[in-house]
Amino acid sequence: FTEEGALHTFRAADVPFGKFRDKAVPVDNISTFHTDKETVVYAASQSELNLYRLIFVTAQGMVKVVSGGEFDVSKRFVAATKLAPGDKLVNVQALTDQQEIVIRTASGYFLRFAVSEISEMKKTAVGMKGINLIANDHVEAVYYTGLEHQVTVNVDGKDYLLNDLRIAGRATRGSKLK
Repeated sequence: FTEEGALHTFRAADVPFGKFRDKAVPVDNISTFHTDKETVVYAASQSELNLYRLIFVTAQGMVKVVSGGEFDVSKRFVAATKLAPGDKLVNVQALTDQQEIVIRTASGYFLRFAVSEISEMKKTAVGMKGINLIANDHVEAVYYTGLEHQVTVNVDGKDYLLNDLRIAGRATRGSKLK
């Protein structure tokens, strides 16, 4: 999955055999992916995609959950999600045991809400609003928390425990940490 909302696939049979000390083969040679034009957001095997649902988060704060089985395609290039003009994909993650999502914006706002608030959609959907952004702001990072582990992030030299953030509703502004 790339920032542009594309899914590039290739079969394991397309990877050439080599000897132990041989140099690697660029992924550009075996797929439609171009390293100079695109940035990878998430990579997974097809068997992993078929097992889980995927959560998508864009820079403009849109979120959606998609069944991984929708990406079981025979084409080498597929549009993985629909993006608004000027938007890009920030995060794609397989949903395993994540209970909550924490979205961090460039201006320092954090929003924590339950993953269950995000509706499952088709891959062709834009998504639903995950966070209310102020003017000239965008989603910078996405974190996930679960019941059994504490998540600490370092932002501008300060450590924040994300499990201590107040749980809010989806599509709100969030809170600025001090």
